[in-house]
Amino acid sequence: MVNIGQIKRGLANFVDREILTKIPGGTLKKTAVGTMMGLYINNVERLLSTDSQNPLISALGIVDANGNIDVNVLADALKQNVPESGMRIDIDVLGFHLGDMTLHPADVDLLRSYILNA
Repeated sequence: MVNIGQIKRGLANFVDREILTKIPGGTLKKTAVGTMMGLYINNVERLLSTDSQNPLISALGIVDANGNIDVNVLADALKQNVPESGMRIDIDVLGFHLGDMTLHPADVDLLRSYILNA
């Protein structure tokens, strides 16, 4: 189980080390992707809210009474749905297509590791 802070730090480290490093430095793409991912990460708490406003998250049973999240259950479920050949993710920012990336099952394990070690 991890808290929201660990998820935010793990996501930020994953983005910094595994995504942004693959975008040429000093480019508008890198700046745009980094900015948008930072904004998304800052709002992850709202997305994973367990209050009465978000019954879906509560129904999944991945959050304990203290608000900690079972990242292993989430990662395992995600891995089951990512094909071995990978899943293409389009990177669009404010209506502009900046490129795409491919998420592989090993990337899910790597992201889980970043979160658990944050």
